[in-house]
Amino acid sequence: MSFPRGDLRRSSTRLPSRWLLPSLRALSGQPRLQATGRESVSGRWLDGSPSYAAGLTSGSVLPSEQEWRIRAVLAGRGAGMTVDEVLATDVVAGRAMAMIRGWASDGLTRYDGDVSGHGIPGPADAGQVVSPTALEEWTRWR
Repeated sequence: MSFPRGDLRRSSTRLPSRWLLPSLRALSGQPRLQATGRESVSGRWLDGSPSYAAGLTSGSVLPSEQEWRIRAVLAGRGAGMTVDEVLATDVVAGRAMAMIRGWASDGLTRYDGDVSGHGIPGPADAGQVVSPTALEEWTRWR
């Protein structure tokens, strides 16, 4: 189990969840431990991490492909590599970066939703019947 110890957006500390507190009490041998006293708890069973990034770089088990990618990027950055260099063969990451760059660019890309030239009829086109049902069907078709 884990919980965030701080909130960087608010520059505040966070307390363990009420669901985690019984486990902390049992494992620490302190049945009356309060959430505010969690800093006093120690033991071989307790493993802390100063940040999410630090946990990724030092953890032995990572549960998702995304976390493995982040670990690779962090290691690459330490070696002076760019994200593109580290993830050059990663198709999923390549597509995601292309999408983000497309959104951020000033030009129209396939990620901007430009459907001009594709002959898709709109509900306001001349001769179109416009009714609630027709509009619902039009949105499902798109």
